[in-house]
Amino acid sequence: SAASDVYKRQGMKRWYEQNYRRNLIDMHVEEWDARFLSRLDPDQYLEALQRAGVQTAMLYANSHVGVCYWPTEHGRQHAGLQGRDFLGQMLERCRAAGISAVVYFTLVYDNACYARHPQWRNVNEYGKNTRQQEDSALFLGPRYGTVCVNSKDYRAYAKTLLAELMERYDSVSYTHLRAHE
Repeated sequence: SAASDVYKRQGMKRWYEQNYRRNLIDMHVEEWDARFLSRLDPDQYLEALQRAGVQTAMLYANSHVGVCYWPTEHGRQHAGLQGRDFLGQMLERCRAAGISAVVYFTLVYDNACYARHPQWRNVNEYGKNTRQQEDSALFLGPRYGTVCVNSKDYRAYAKTLLAELMERYDSVSYTHLRAHE
């Protein structure tokens, strides 16, 4: 690819070619208890990354639950964050500490969109959505509702969130898009 050629010509390595100690903390946290994430401390999170010698932290922008970890204008922020910009705080702290950061953005797995927009849901040839299928291991079982990237409206929503994310955090150079394979 053209990007690969640029890296080779300039003698540069991508983040994943030079950083072998990586971290991802599962943040698919529901909101049914107002205390969830209310005490999440970015300083403690950074200290844990540093103690572990992490070179790259994967930070969630949003989750399979369908909530964002920044004060979004177009999606819904996790209620437990109470307006705090956890993603922004972590990006700043990681940059200051010399830890590279990869932003994790979930596509397809989105309980909030699944609940609000039944017309966006993935369905099989029998008309069953992913939470109704007996063998839905591909979709992580009934815990998560999935929506279809072929839905024009869902694509527009996801593109709007991604654009907001990229505009808000100019330091984001790589976003890991998570969708089912």
